[in-house]
Amino acid sequence: MLLLKKGGTHMSNKKKIKVTLAMVNVLLTAVELYLQWQLSKSENEL
Repeated sequence: MLLLKKGGTHMSNKKKIKVTLAMVNVLLTAVELYLQWQLSKSENEL
């Protein structure tokens, strides 16, 4: 019973980590796109 309970909390933790990773992924993608946009903008100004 104790082992089953531990597995349950472990699964929810895994889910939390998955959600966090997904959010970080989205953030990194947004930053990357923003930096690329800034680079192309500065290149056009030259």
